Amino acid sequence: IGHFTLDNACNNDTAMRELSRLLTLCGIDFDPVDCHIICFPHILNICSGHVTDEYTAVDFASISEAWVDALDGNKVIDKDAYIEALRRDPIALGHDIVRAQLDNMDWQVLQDMEVVLEIPHSAQQCMSGESFPLLSRVVPSFETFMAQWEQLSLNEPRFAPYIEIGLRHARSYYRRMGETNAYAIAMFMDPTIRFTWIELNWEE
Repeated sequence: IGHFTLDNACNNDTAMRELSRLLTLCGIDFDPVDCHIICFPHILNICSGHVTDEYTAVDFASISEAWVDALDGNKVIDKDAYIEALRRDPIALGHDIVRAQLDNMDWQVLQDMEVVLEIPHSAQQCMSGESFPLLSRVVPSFETFMAQWEQLSLNEPRFAPYIEIGLRHARSYYRRMGETNAYAIAMFMDPTIRFTWIELNWEE
């Protein structure tokens, strides 16, 4: 019995535990956690979904009153106006754009969200572009995705509150990857990776 690639639905975890129980009765060792490979696109979708679902309620208390937008000619963005636009939920307004006229700050929020979501989108496209998506690429791709979100939070502090929502879930899934040996084994067996990624990016 090898590994199973499944999404994060609770019933899949239950199925793996039940399979482990049945195999144990037959004298076959089967670790339901180690043998569960999480579906990479599904993880990215969940992390992105939490950002778009919860961005209207994020806390900007620790962010300064105005921001310099390094992405657009160092334009100054007013914090209060930005938060007011967030509360209007421009993503939802955009679904009914015929009746809902978006103002400039609504568009600013939408443009910011596009920048934030482009990072997980690029990670997914990178894996999807492979003729044969390789398990050995999952950890490097996921670590790169998280590092890019973290760097964007530092470069553009107004993004930080809602990026952090997605990062909380990303870190949780990353810890789960650490419970599945197949990721590291696949990296060791990939002649283009071997120990290179680990030596360059892992402290221990």
